[in-house]
Amino acid sequence: MFFFLRCLLLLIACLSTFDIEGLLLRDKLSQAEIGDFVVTAQGKSYTLLQICNRDTKSLTIEEISIPANKVPQNMSWSQWLKQGAPSHTSWLRYVVNLSTGSIDKSFSKSKQGWLEVTQKNETFLPTLMSLQFSAIPISERRKIGPAPERGSPDRRRIWQPKMVFNGHVIPNIEFEGWQALWPQDGGELAGKVIEIYLPKENGCRYPSYFPYWLQVCGSVAKATLRIIDSGTTNPSG
Repeated sequence: MFFFLRCLLLLIACLSTFDIEGLLLRDKLSQAEIGDFVVTAQGKSYTLLQICNRDTKSLTIEEISIPANKVPQNMSWSQWLKQGAPSHTSWLRYVVNLSTGSIDKSFSKSKQGWLEVTQKNETFLPTLMSLQFSAIPISERRKIGPAPERGSPDRRRIWQPKMVFNGHVIPNIEFEGWQALWPQDGGELAGKVIEIYLPKENGCRYPSYFPYWLQVCGSVAKATLRIIDSGTTNPSG
């Protein structure tokens, strides 16, 4: 139940470790507007995250999941929310402490009841909060197209995640790549490289404070979390 929630807290904790232009991205979360949402894809499930409330100390977020095969083509996610999120399989609301990255409260709208937040659900947070991320050098960023022959210059374009806002692809958005190595703590992420991609700010109205691609690279397989859409349910947004 808390699998995607753990991914979300991974993102928030990652954000807390960055210092871009002298600012912590944890502070950038104060830019979040009520009604902002992102839709993530992982495996055969889509999950929508919406900002419901915010103050200087916390964010209230709704997490609504739906199987990918239940999503109609060209669906408007804002309309889906207004219709009560038909075919959803899980609907959670929780309050995230911006100082610690922990969950203060969690409520299941599907079950109409409060959920117990145990220390077991949050043991990974201290490690996440202490990770030191560094910029991925341009030379090591993923490129588009086949590699050139040995000795030939590499003129391939840098791969960029896709930016989608309210169902429309926003062209020419540049992303910054960051990576960190998870310590050898005996857990599932031990020794794995975590990469995230954050859009550079350019004045456009989209949730630029949220990573649009997160990848956990292991020796056997890669786990990927990507954002397929973002937007706002606020008419003035």
